[in-house]
Amino acid sequence: MDTFAPVASLVRLAAAVLALSACAVDPASYPRTPSKVIVAEPSGVLANLFRPPVGSTTAESGFTLLSDPQPAFEARAALIATAERSVDLQYYIWAGDRSGVLLAWRVAEAANRGVRVRILIDDFTTKGHDFGLAAVNAHPNVEVRLFNPYARRGVRGLQMLGDFSRLNHRMHNKALIADGQIAIVGGRNIGDHYFGLHGTANFRDLDVLATGPVVAEVAASFDSFWNSDHAVPVEALKFARPEAMAKKLEGGRQRMQAWLTANATAVEALVPAKHDPMARLREWRAACVWGPASVVVDDPAKVGGNAGPQVAMRLGERARQVKHELLIETAYFIPGERTIAAFGDLTARGVTVRILTNSLASTDVAAVHAVYAPKRRPLLDRGVELHEFRIDSRSGALLGSSGASLHSKVVVFDRESVFIGSFNLDARSAIQNTELGILIDVPELATRVAGVVEEALAPDTSWRVVPSGKKAVAWRGRNGEEAIEVDHEPGASIWRRMSAVLLGWLPEEQL
Repeated sequence: MDTFAPVASLVRLAAAVLALSACAVDPASYPRTPSKVIVAEPSGVLANLFRPPVGSTTAESGFTLLSDPQPAFEARAALIATAERSVDLQYYIWAGDRSGVLLAWRVAEAANRGVRVRILIDDFTTKGHDFGLAAVNAHPNVEVRLFNPYARRGVRGLQMLGDFSRLNHRMHNKALIADGQIAIVGGRNIGDHYFGLHGTANFRDLDVLATGPVVAEVAASFDSFWNSDHAVPVEALKFARPEAMAKKLEGGRQRMQAWLTANATAVEALVPAKHDPMARLREWRAACVWGPASVVVDDPAKVGGNAGPQVAMRLGERARQVKHELLIETAYFIPGERTIAAFGDLTARGVTVRILTNSLASTDVAAVHAVYAPKRRPLLDRGVELHEFRIDSRSGALLGSSGASLHSKVVVFDRESVFIGSFNLDARSAIQNTELGILIDVPELATRVAGVVEEALAPDTSWRVVPSGKKAVAWRGRNGEEAIEVDHEPGASIWRRMSAVLLGWLPEEQL
């Protein structure tokens, strides 16, 4: 009988997969009440603070860069604290760590003031947080929806096997909108990695704070996702009894006060007590540069295979118009043959193409690097200038960490326009995920972002990848005053290099 045990196990596994596939969730079947962004009155606090300058046109929006992690968190907290009517939050990841809990607390405070809060989170990374989400959703002024959710909360792996074509598509958008007046859009999710608090590695990232007519476009994008068939109310998934969650919410204040005391160092690092939210908002308003812009966003129907890669197409069209320089900073970079050829076309007509992405040592997804690595030499042979981020750059750490990783997604076109958003230059962003960003046609801001990218291209922050021999590559950098060149993946352990080689043997589609 033991001979047939493995076969029996496979049969049971296959039966489980088929059962899960048969009862795969149909998001459209869940009842939900549509809603739209609530825009505060023109006399509201945020509207008054961010009034456009005299002489600007009604088509111009204002933008302030949030490149460092501390102001990136503080800006979110300040907007939530100042909002009078509504706060809308859309994220791929909302971690339950220090920064995630603190921002959730600020959201709860806003809801207690009577502010309506809508939270839309992709369900791919919510494992273990169902009851916390249900507790937040129990507040009468808060509604939480999960995008493209798993139907059965405890068997996600099997559901991926049984319903892969649906669950492989994710919402990667990142946006915060306060009172329909101010928005923050960029690469950051909510979690310690993104705000300089993680003990192992912190992300270099970039957001932009926006005001003006472009915010209405961000809000319209949020509403389209919120009201889509793929956004399911938490209560519809029925993994927690409403009365139990309401009771848990009641006792949350005392637990939160104890948490704030226990995490006082992190709280002070993120939102210094000496900083007044209104004063900080005035600083960001004073730093605004103004000009035309447009939101670039995928249709939520892309998740169901019923819409095309709108963000990828828009950025590709804009890149083909470049005359002098294309500057790209992207965490995950897997160019296809057509993209590599397009870069070659640009360099052939004298355009400088410079790209910064993660090294094997700094990336948080080794499988991405395994697919990207063979593309390096073809890119170099076509005249592309390629740089890889150094894990020892210590970029963005507030409380210290042993390493750094790149997470930003930025494209600068001729230093005249800049795209800031969630889109990586890989097939997942182009095909599987939905993405969001803002294309800003303001040369002053584009030049400023180009300067931020160029700082990271310095040899003590990134490695310059160069041809070596007929087919290989080498890496050039600097340690202090000493110029160095290495012939293997710099900063990566032998085990990490071996794992990347093994992953590289798999077909690209499987990665």
